[in-house]
Amino acid sequence: MSKPSLLPSGLRVGGAVQGDEDFVIFGTVEGEVNVGGSVVIEASGTVRGNVRGRTVSIRGIVVGDASASESIRVELGSRMVGDVHAPRVNIVKGARFRGQVHMTKGERRELVS
Repeated sequence: MSKPSLLPSGLRVGGAVQGDEDFVIFGTVEGEVNVGGSVVIEASGTVRGNVRGRTVSIRGIVVGDASASESIRVELGSRMVGDVHAPRVNIVKGARFRGQVHMTKGERRELVS
């Protein structure tokens, strides 16, 4: 298993980010993020654009839609404005979320306190 790619705090990327591996964001992306692995937006991270990955974990800020082939988790203290699309979605109590949840038929939505 390879190490994830990192965008450090203090750095900003303008434009699309694409890849096959995991991607951890501590900085800012102003554009689409589309990776084959997991995407983690850390508490210091911001994405202004759509996010797509195998799994998506949001601990920071996302302004745009998020899509995952497996699952999306919107963590405590995070802020998201946009829709989420995944078979499994977990929006933790204390997360600030404005949007719609779209799930695969037969799956259930989890709201954790």
